Amino acid sequence: MTVLIVGGDRLGTIPKKLEGEGFTEVIHWRGRQKGKANFTKPVPERVDRIIVFCDFVKHDLAKHVKREAKCKGIPIAFCRRSSAWLQSCPKSSFVAEAAATGCPHQAPWDR
Repeated sequence: MTVLIVGGDRLGTIPKKLEGEGFTEVIHWRGRQKGKANFTKPVPERVDRIIVFCDFVKHDLAKHVKREAKCKGIPIAFCRRSSAWLQSCPKSSFVAEAAATGCPHQAPWDR
């Protein structure tokens, strides 16, 4: 399984802990970069789960990722950057957002 982590300048031991939970690939998008590089970047198709660190992310990026997750039906979790959260939080705490039919943010070929 692949997880996308959005936010957090440094991840520390979080990728290793996620690998221990069964995630084989960890993709990290920094949440406070200058410019709009990540605001229009699509979430990769191989992503199975998304974690957004709310205390280290710009609001526009968080909104963009939430919209992408909803349109693609990817479970997403919003939390603080904390390895303690990852230990106490089971995979079932991800909010499963069903893909919306006719989502305005989906490409026409994905509808």
